[in-house]
Formats: sequence, C-alpha cells, structure tokens
Amino acid sequence: MRIIKNRAVIRDPWRLEEDGGSDAASDARVILPLQRYLKMRHALCQTGRRVGVKLRPEDEVESIAGDLGRIDLIALEFGSFHEGRGYSQAVQLRRRHRYDGEIRALGAHRDNLPLMERCGIDAYQLAEGENIEEALEAFAEITEYYSLSG
Repeated sequence: MRIIKNRAVIRDPWRLEEDGGSDAASDARVILPLQRYLKMRHALCQTGRRVGVKLRPEDEVESIAGDLGRIDLIALEFGSFHEGRGYSQAVQLRRRHRYDGEIRALGAHRDNLPLMERCGIDAYQLAEGENIEEALEAFAEITEYYSLSG
C-alpha cells in the first residue's frame, strides 16, 4: 500500500493488525489497536520490535502517554470527512506530550491534509476513492492561515 509521508508518496512499511489474528510480536512493524497494545505492551517492549498504536476517535491519548518513548507510530482514525477528534489527539500528542514519532491519519481526505499537517500529522493513509497524486496537490493550495491557537 502507498501512503503520503512528509509530503511524498512512499510504500508503507507498516502492517495494520485489526483482528488480532496473527502473532503481532513477530511482525517487524505492526500497528495495533489501543486495547490490544495495552494487553501486549510489556511483551512487545521486550522483543525490540517497532510498534505503532491505532487510536479511535473516542480513545484517550493519556492512556498511552507513559509509553510514548517506546511507540514509533500513532495512527489516528478518521472515520468520516467530518470527524475532528483526531485533530485534537494530534495536537495533544505533539504539544502536550512532545511526541516526535510518526502520527498517521487513517482515512484522510484530500481537502483536510493541510489542516492535518498543521496539527502535527505527518503521514496519511487516504480514504477509499481518494487519488494519492492529486492529494499531494492539496499541500500547496492553502498559503495563508488565520491562526491556530496553542
């Protein structure tokens, strides 16, 4: 699968583990849903593998705040064009917790990419039906902003 990361199209080296069907501890780079990560975090830390955590809009960033130094990627779920809680999660991660790993938007829409980037998101798995090359153009379309409080 191809994603956008740091305004470039790349092949995604991560695997999103949704159902818990395989041995996540054996995968080199795996993104786990929050609840599965919380159950496995101690075992995963001992393997030395790279781990990502998927947060749904209703998940609290605070639930992983103490683990951020061991988490390489945080994937924020954007279930619809109008879902905005991921923006708040990204700002909390970057500003409050000083998280410097990858923050990925899952289900990103082209028109939202510039605001997502301003909130600290640096990678984008586009929503179904979005064209990845056309989506790259969105970053250059907005050149002036009012403000982003913070």
